Amino acid sequence: MITVERGVFTDGHAKNAITAFYNHLDNLDKVDWDMVSERHWKNTEEDFDRMRRKQAEFLVKTHVPLSCISSIVVLNQQRQTFVEEIINRLGLEIPVRVNPGNQFYF
Repeated sequence: MITVERGVFTDGHAKNAITAFYNHLDNLDKVDWDMVSERHWKNTEEDFDRMRRKQAEFLVKTHVPLSCISSIVVLNQQRQTFVEEIINRLGLEIPVRVNPGNQFYF
């Protein structure tokens, strides 16, 4: 069994009492990946738990190593310029993209 050393993940929004927390990668199947990838995710008459499941989280305790960050996605060109200035000041080389193909939800 592979454990997550510095964080945990949830099967829904962490603030909800019914949300389960996990720290073993063997439990990644507990996340509703179909719902996580949904673009429209409000609750329905048939499923009152869609919003909570959509917001499954990976919580990091102390930090994320830079080697784990392949790029940063932002909402618009103004934010891209702002974030690139910070990255440049820090001497880092992380690409900043404006929501490619409008595939990310903010």
